[in-house]
Amino acid sequence: MNKTATATKEVQVLHIYRFRQVARICFEVLSSDNETHYNTCFNNDAQHGVCQCDRFVKGHKECYHIKNLRPQAQAYFESRQPTEAKMDEMAAYYEAEEDETPGLDAAEAYLASLRQQAQAQQVQPSAEDKEYAEAKRLATAWQTEADPTLGDETYSAKLRRLERERADRMRNAPLNNNNKAFSLMR
Repeated sequence: MNKTATATKEVQVLHIYRFRQVARICFEVLSSDNETHYNTCFNNDAQHGVCQCDRFVKGHKECYHIKNLRPQAQAYFESRQPTEAKMDEMAAYYEAEEDETPGLDAAEAYLASLRQQAQAQQVQPSAEDKEYAEAKRLATAWQTEADPTLGDETYSAKLRRLERERADRMRNAPLNNNNKAFSLMR
């Protein structure tokens, strides 16, 4: 009985593609005829390999490309697994971060200062605005009655006059931060 030794074929890897977002590694290999290029890929672990060579495509049988590249793929997938020490380090980092929130504290302080500024800048109605509001209220109550304090002017006439005066005031008012919305309409 003669035993014949089978020679194992060497795989020539041209390029290695390591994917960062998914657990995948692909090898571009040169076939034994030194002309054809195949892609051999492993997904999620070294046991799930595919190849573009005829043996795998036609018969779905494991080829020598997959067999020879499996150890390299296994090393790649093992390097992607976080070690227990690294997991402990990450957990300690996030626990420390939960206790201290300097960014959040600073943001809350800034918002509180903005609220105080807004309250300080609230415009108190002027005497003219108060007069206008009163005239508007009275004009809706007594449309045609004359006010004894106004002489011959009715409430509605007084309201129209005050509206014209208010519009003139707004038109002639200097532009400042308090009436930005109005200044955009000019």
